[in-house]
Amino acid sequence: MNVTVDGVDYEEASKITTAYMLGLIGVWEKLGKPTDCSTNSGWVVMDNIMQVWMKAFPQEWTQWKQEILDSLETERTIAASVKAGGYFPMSYPTRLYKMIKTLLPKQKLNDDEFIHQMVNRYPFLKTTKYSV
Repeated sequence: MNVTVDGVDYEEASKITTAYMLGLIGVWEKLGKPTDCSTNSGWVVMDNIMQVWMKAFPQEWTQWKQEILDSLETERTIAASVKAGGYFPMSYPTRLYKMIKTLLPKQKLNDDEFIHQMVNRYPFLKTTKYSV
């Protein structure tokens, strides 16, 4: 069921999704509300964000994995990708991106070192067959 506010439709969260999100916010608060992954607390929050996203939105998780597998089958070379506008070794589903930016707002998601750490920690975000 959707909820409309000021003419904009929003997906109403299920009770289980609400519980997961409240638990995630509780972890974030207990860890001192980190704003990025420069500390261990930030990485603990990131781990929890990933787990909550996979559990609360399993259809997105399944669809995301399939989309990555499909895109890897037709991947261009790095040179062709750069020529076409850019080479992006990882990406995020929209909802996951918003969760990360909400709880870790100062994290620079396009930082090279951060990208390297993310694809090592969460290989399902990697969008290339090439090394990162």
